[in-house]
Amino acid sequence: MNRTELIKAIAAVIRETGRLDQAEFITNPFGWGELYDTDVPAEELRKYAFTPIPYTAENPDRPYCGTMACVAGWAVILGSGKGRKIALSSLYSGSMSDGVPIWDRAKKLMKISEDQASYLFTEDRTREEVLEMLDALVDDPRWLP
Repeated sequence: MNRTELIKAIAAVIRETGRLDQAEFITNPFGWGELYDTDVPAEELRKYAFTPIPYTAENPDRPYCGTMACVAGWAVILGSGKGRKIALSSLYSGSMSDGVPIWDRAKKLMKISEDQASYLFTEDRTREEVLEMLDALVDDPRWLP
C-alpha cells in the first residue's frame, strides 16, 4: 500500500466505522484478556477495520473485533506488512513487537514530517480535525495546519 492509499484507508476507517480513539494507540472496549501478554499480528486486527464494532466480542478469547485506534495505530495496523506484530503489553508506551515505537513506524509508513505527526497523532484532535488533516495530506503531502 502506498502513502496515499494508506492515508485514504485510515480516513475511510474513521469515516465509515467510527473506530477512532485518539487517546490510545490501540485499544479495545472488550479488553485484551490473556492476549495482553502476546504480540498480535497486524493482519488479525486489520480484518475488522472496516466493520462496525459489535455489542459483544465475536470471540472473547480473541476480541480483535473491538479494535479501535488513533491515527498512528491505524497506520501500523493497515500499513504493516504480513508478519508484523504489535506488542499489546507495550501499547501504553506504544511499541511494535520489534521495539520500534508505533509513532515512528506510523510516521514512516505515512511519509509525514515530525510536525505533521505531532499535529495528527495527538489525543487532543477531534474526529473532524483528523479527517480534515488526512484529506489535506492526500492533496498536498507537505500540508501543515
